[in-house]
Amino acid sequence: MWPDLRLSYMLSLADSFTAKQENLKTAGAMMREEFDDPYTKAVACIFQAHSHLLSTQNEHFKACGISADQYRVLKILSGEQQTVSVSSIQERMINKMSNASRLVEKLMKSGLAHRMQSQGDRRQALVSITARGRETLISLEEEIRRLPTTAIRLSGEELEELNHLLGRLLDFMAVKAKQPES
Repeated sequence: MWPDLRLSYMLSLADSFTAKQENLKTAGAMMREEFDDPYTKAVACIFQAHSHLLSTQNEHFKACGISADQYRVLKILSGEQQTVSVSSIQERMINKMSNASRLVEKLMKSGLAHRMQSQGDRRQALVSITARGRETLISLEEEIRRLPTTAIRLSGEELEELNHLLGRLLDFMAVKAKQPES
């Protein structure tokens, strides 16, 4: 990470620490509340865990001056040997509602990506990651790689059980999504 980003990164994490502690206290209290049924409680727990993980992850992105969607664009670009079209980026985005053109524009302004016109089709914009973009991505990946082990404090056995149950839930949701609505 560049020296100026390291300082802003540390400051942003320190600023958010108190708010995060308060949110977790609230979440813990919420989980001890009575719920109408165990399904409602499970959904509330999943939403709260999701929110906490996203918030923690977004702090790392914010410290480097990018968003989660911009990070995903950098990941897509870093996996390519050459340039990628903006439409190809859009197709590969997790959040299909993201505007790839706008994300690429912001990355260009930050010096993290480069865009050029296709020689074969002048209507098509091609994008590549810059050296600065690769440096940012590498520093962020180190932080993101540590996130699961610092955010989820479960034993190996508990993690296996959690992964198994979440896998079953996702399988059920995938089957349910394929069924026509009645």
